[in-house]
Amino acid sequence: LDKAGTSWLVQFVHTVCKERTMLRFIAFLALFLAVTARSNPRVSHIAYRDWVNRWQNFDSSFFQNANKDSADLTGWKPAAFNFNCTVEPSPSPPTSVHALRPSDFAVVAAFGDSIMAGNGVLSDIITDVAFQNRHHSAYGGGAGDIASGVRTMPNVLKLFNTDLTGYSTDESSAGDPEAGMNVAVPGCTAHCMLDQATDLVNQMIDSADIDIDNDWKVVNILIGGNDLCRSCNDQDYYSAARYVEEIQNSIDHLFENSPRTLVNVVPMFDITPLPEMSDGIMCDTLHDMFCGCVTDDATRPGLKPLQEAYVRGLHDMVNSDRYETRDDFTVVIQTGLEDATPPRLPSGEVDRSFWSPDCFHPGTKAHYVIGIQLWNTMLQPVGQKQTLVNWVEPGQDPISCPTAERPYVYTRRNSS
Repeated sequence: LDKAGTSWLVQFVHTVCKERTMLRFIAFLALFLAVTARSNPRVSHIAYRDWVNRWQNFDSSFFQNANKDSADLTGWKPAAFNFNCTVEPSPSPPTSVHALRPSDFAVVAAFGDSIMAGNGVLSDIITDVAFQNRHHSAYGGGAGDIASGVRTMPNVLKLFNTDLTGYSTDESSAGDPEAGMNVAVPGCTAHCMLDQATDLVNQMIDSADIDIDNDWKVVNILIGGNDLCRSCNDQDYYSAARYVEEIQNSIDHLFENSPRTLVNVVPMFDITPLPEMSDGIMCDTLHDMFCGCVTDDATRPGLKPLQEAYVRGLHDMVNSDRYETRDDFTVVIQTGLEDATPPRLPSGEVDRSFWSPDCFHPGTKAHYVIGIQLWNTMLQPVGQKQTLVNWVEPGQDPISCPTAERPYVYTRRNSS
């Protein structure tokens, strides 16, 4: 079972299996085949035996608690929450994207890959990472509310505008009603972005809840993990130039077809620490399957420079003023993940409680931390935005408020 075959099998299973129990069982078999059949010198007899021992109690308890509250999955409970921000909208409907208050946004949308789709957010067993918990996704999820502990960027916006629409409301795939305007597709690279932008525009046009010409919209984009993971296989195809070109093409489509839009582009973080996330043979095998460029000692050193080139290219694209020719559209680089490093315990080891069971996707705690971080960076001037993640327990990271002196979301133009 090679990489292509495994990828096809996972997608096929997710498409045809509607019952969670059956999907979990078949996903387990797929992972079993991958571990036992994959040609990898690290998969020794002893490692294989240890892995089987970890799964020897695979019984009905494996399938229980599928829909546990997110707080139960990670051992923490929502902290008390007091919201003291001023929520008044603009005195008159704004005509400039550079004079938007949070209450002025009517629509939140998102596109990207499995991180944006929420794979792994609510997973407490490895096979559940196949499910798209986009309703808890940092940049597109709108399940519950901030007071109940679901600390996503859309849920902060809901505090300012209770009529906000576009956020995901339940586990779903792109295009499902529950997905809202989160059109992210797991496994995608930058080369998918134009298709997703097209899908987003079409869905907004078709939505009875959205006036695409008059509603103010914020669109969040995060892409690049899969590009980096595959880059050693085709350096030209996954070059920084092509990466930026594909994202530019997608934003061009929004520029031409979605007036009254602010686009948040979140550059991808460095993936070279990924092997540190692993806690055993299962994660090792998944990393080899889906991100072999980072597990290969020969190719890993090239990934950090490529990630940095991706970031520089996105900044150059935005700083070119390509999207500054109209007052109703702009693009802002939200820098919060650019220099992100893994959360660590006092011992120096990676804190895996922020990650999902596949040691690859961000888990509940990580999504809630970076969701609030995106919001906070929107209220930081361009050129003064944070570039590191403050890995604290969700609820310990304060939510920023606009001020009377600076009531607007920051753009390049209003930051000077």
